[in-house]
Amino acid sequence: METLSSRTVIYWLGYFGLAMLIIMLNILPLQTVPPEFFSMNAVSLESNATTMFGLVFAVLKSFLADFVLSLVSTPNVLLAFTCAWVLRKPEYVPVMLIGAVFLLADFLLQRPPGLYAAVVIIGTEFLRRRVMELRGAPFLVEYLTVAGVIFAIAIMYRIFSSVAVITPPDFWLLFLQAVSTIVIYPLVVFVTQAVFGIRSVMPGQLDEGRGRL
Repeated sequence: METLSSRTVIYWLGYFGLAMLIIMLNILPLQTVPPEFFSMNAVSLESNATTMFGLVFAVLKSFLADFVLSLVSTPNVLLAFTCAWVLRKPEYVPVMLIGAVFLLADFLLQRPPGLYAAVVIIGTEFLRRRVMELRGAPFLVEYLTVAGVIFAIAIMYRIFSSVAVITPPDFWLLFLQAVSTIVIYPLVVFVTQAVFGIRSVMPGQLDEGRGRL
């Protein structure tokens, strides 16, 4: 039991440290792609806009640039890691720890305090109650389940923001964030297993410190 307790505490601290790193990276004004990469300079835009083709091309290019940059820059990496850890080792991410981390994120990222933390708890507790069902299931089943939860969290956050008479976040940005988070989830699962050593224990296998499940 001592080994299990110390290992669990280490992973509690590891999750908190990972969360703080992700939050700090979100706060930093990082810009990996310069605006000039996608934008047209004033001269070329003026010359191309003289024709219908040039105008259409400029509009499409601007739209695709905004879409790609938004998709690349908006994944909720912390939520993806939290879902992956809950489904593999729920004892490493207890509900109080998740609540504290996302409440702190609400303050640091200037979101309405407690609102996003609350909907994340609802979503992750839904996953926690299905840990045994998903163990041994194909990864596609887990992936679709997590995708549904991520979309549900985005929708609940939008609805609760409106009910609480808070200016609701832009639906398009929420949608892009949900999609991009779902896209990176397989990579997050790979890092969770390969780097952090957190894997699901199948029925009948030995779990370190707990014996056979």
